[in-house]
Amino acid sequence: MTPLERWYASNGPERLVPTVEIKRDSAESLFLYPGKTLDYLLARDVDGTPLVFEPSPIDIALRKRDNSGSQSLTFGFENVTSRVMHYCLEARRDRDEISVIYRSYLIDGDGYTAAEPEEKPARFIVKNVTVQGDQVTIEAGYQDLINTIFNRRRYRASEYPGLLYFSS
Repeated sequence: MTPLERWYASNGPERLVPTVEIKRDSAESLFLYPGKTLDYLLARDVDGTPLVFEPSPIDIALRKRDNSGSQSLTFGFENVTSRVMHYCLEARRDRDEISVIYRSYLIDGDGYTAAEPEEKPARFIVKNVTVQGDQVTIEAGYQDLINTIFNRRRYRASEYPGLLYFSS
């Protein structure tokens, strides 16, 4: 039985803490977790890299685990400090792709130190960012396979003359 299965089955002192990493190519990542205190969360990545997560008011709407085709997460961040908003605006200005990594950690009691994530980190690509009043909403989903060219190469009849005979 994994520690996460044991946690779901028991009423122990541990608590499950979701964390969010907002990442882009040309800047450092933002590490946030929905904390109600001012304590930082110390954790490790799957490869053992130490991570420090800042507390921030976050709303997370998890994806549905079905075959509907809409496998996206919606994150709501507070916009009082405008950190997330400025981070996303700078990424848009620099034409960087923003990705979100969602991890969940089991934390013992009232502590703020965690080992590695309990589940495999879920990586998403940001589809839409909206700012409304004091909240920034980020909608992120898996890689857009429908609008992606398979193996990034277009086969043309000028390069592959056999395509003309195959298509008729």
